[in-house]
Amino acid sequence: MVQLSKIIEQLNEFERDRKFWLRLSAFIIIAIISIIWEWDVIRYDHTEWLFGSIGLIVSAIWWFWTMRVLRMTLGHRKDEIIILGELIADIKSIKNDVSKMQK
Repeated sequence: MVQLSKIIEQLNEFERDRKFWLRLSAFIIIAIISIIWEWDVIRYDHTEWLFGSIGLIVSAIWWFWTMRVLRMTLGHRKDEIIILGELIADIKSIKNDVSKMQK
């Protein structure tokens, strides 16, 4: 049987993660604007590799997080379909029992 409390807990975790990534996105936008604004200084100090590496690492982490969320979301959809199937089977059984009682 599917544990609905576990699904709700995971959905709450997704919401916390979503808020974290949203805040991080604001920081990244500010960082990109700073890089564009200070490009001459960055080139002079040769720190473009540092910023590029950090950007790639953040992108990779975000990609794996997104794939994890998709995998878990698909699992939740599968659980929902199983629950709905069980409900439909139970309703049909009750309907048959009621129709037998009326005869």
